[in-house]
Order: sequence, then structure tokens, then C-alpha cells
Amino acid sequence: MSIGQSQITQIRLPSGKLVSIVDWTDRPLFSTIDLLSGFTDNEIDAFTYIVSDQVASSENITTRRVATERDTNISTPGGMASTEEILIYNIKVEPFAFKANNSTPGDSSLWTMGSLGAPIPEPQNLAILSWFSLLRLEISQKIYAEAGLAYFSTGFGQYTPSIAAGAQANAPATAGRALSGLGFPSAEAVRSFVIPHHIGGQEKYRVTLTVPDGTFGADGNGVHFRDFTTTAAASTTSVLSLRILLEGLYKRPVS
Repeated sequence: MSIGQSQITQIRLPSGKLVSIVDWTDRPLFSTIDLLSGFTDNEIDAFTYIVSDQVASSENITTRRVATERDTNISTPGGMASTEEILIYNIKVEPFAFKANNSTPGDSSLWTMGSLGAPIPEPQNLAILSWFSLLRLEISQKIYAEAGLAYFSTGFGQYTPSIAAGAQANAPATAGRALSGLGFPSAEAVRSFVIPHHIGGQEKYRVTLTVPDGTFGADGNGVHFRDFTTTAAASTTSVLSLRILLEGLYKRPVS
């Protein structure tokens, strides 16, 4: 007698609910938010738009980009379709850096990779954002995960070498350029949840970048990124985009 291959077909959640995972897949859901230096938003929600909608952005971005498949892959803004479900085992944040147009920094359609090393961010700007902000997962108006941004390590991506002094045009001769990601680019850097978070069919959810208090020292109000190639003064053209991934077991909607 032969015994078939073992399969996990059900998971019992802490509530006692049984979730059948036949015909599920390991497919991350992701959504992107854009942040322009100096933003004063207390909350910015991801997973609120689909392809061809406008990308979720800080309020100082006056012209928002139109979302493409690089920005999101969800099918229902702010919730699951009736035949969708997901068990979230971890959250990852993939950061990218861009340069805004000098004359119209709020127009995200004009952003470029004009900075040396772009789209790899500088560690100081990631640290600034990580100091000010928390990331929250909210399901049916209840917070299920909450921690500082840097807690949600990417765990993959490019290594980040420093770029030699004087390599950028018009930079001071002593200025170098350090580049960074959120954590070490290796799978062991990622912390999985002890218990996965479940979002069921037709259930509402959101992932929110929240800034409880945007006031700090001489900067005053707002989260101000820096241009570290000159005097480290607050920048008006530095941009960070965060692609947020929900990883786990995902049940695709029936078309």
C-alpha cells in the first residue's frame, strides 16, 4: 500500500476557526506609498488603490503618480473580495529613493533617479523615517501588528556599498555617499509572526504608516529628509517610496 504525499489542508486559528488552504498559493500582496521630504501627515494608508488609480502619498505631493503593476498587485482596495483570504506570516518594507523636480517637487510624475546611487536610499534618511514612524496592520478596525518601521526588515535586495568621495558632480571633495536598506539583505533578518494574522473574505484591512508626533528639535513640524552630499541640511527634493509586502498563504479570488 502506498501512502500519498502529506499535505497541510487546514489551519486552526486562535479563535477556533478552521481555515482550509487547498488551492492556496505563496504569493505576496504589495502596495506602495510615496513620501516627499517635509511631509506632516499623521497617517498614510497603503492597500487603498489598484493599478491605474493614484498611488497613496503624503499630502505635500500635489500631483500623484498613476499606479502601475510595480506599485501594487491587489484586486480590491481596502479589503478582500468575497473569495479572497490571506494568512500573513510577515510584513516586509522595500524602500526606494528618488529626487523630486527642483521647481515643482510635489509633482511625482517628474521624479527621477538623479541622485547618486538611486534608487538605493541613504541610511540616514531611512533612520530619520524609522525614528518618526510606526507601521500598523489593522484588520476589521483592530490593530494586529504595530512596531517601528525598521522592525519590518526587507530581508532581500542588493548589498549597499558606499560610493567614493567626490564621485558626484558638484559634491564637496570630502563628501562620500552611503547607501542602505532596511536591515540585512538576508532571510534571517526577517521576523515572522508567532501566530499568522488572518484576513477573510469581504474583510476590511489597511496597513498604515503613522507618525504620532512630527515635531523634533530645530526642524519643527514634519519629517524632513536630508541631502548628505552637501551640508546635511533639510532637503526639499528628497523622496522615499515604500513598497510594503504582506507575505504568507494567499487564496486568490475567483474570476
